[in-house]
Amino acid sequence: SNRDDVAPVVLEKTSASKFGIKSGEGMFSYTPEQIKALQGERARKLVAVRRILEGRE
Repeated sequence: SNRDDVAPVVLEKTSASKFGIKSGEGMFSYTPEQIKALQGERARKLVAVRRILEGRE
């Protein structure tokens, strides 16, 4: 797509303070348990990337 503006659905969600995992809903809805699991998964992946970048695989 050559679109250079923000999609209307994104504007609707953000103006309603629906920021995804941060708020528990956005494009998807998340339970507190799902949020905790997703945050843990993200943290593990970031640690893995950092270790690779630092040469500590």
